[in-house]
Amino acid sequence: MTIIYKSINSSALRAASYDSHEKNLIVAFNNGSIYNYASVPAKIWKMFLIADSQGRFFNKYIKGKFKHEKRV
Repeated sequence: MTIIYKSINSSALRAASYDSHEKNLIVAFNNGSIYNYASVPAKIWKMFLIADSQGRFFNKYIKGKFKHEKRV
């Protein structure tokens, strides 16, 4: 199992981590919210990491595309 953590410099996103075994993406927002996104392919995570803007990438390719839940 590989879990990768990435700090993000974005107006909306603070950090993200990805579990390659479970294909689970965890996104922390600057407002304090944390969400789990299920069944996110590794290709999407890799593209997210190298995107010019992680916030724009998130909005276009992740938000609303994967089952998600807010972490408490």
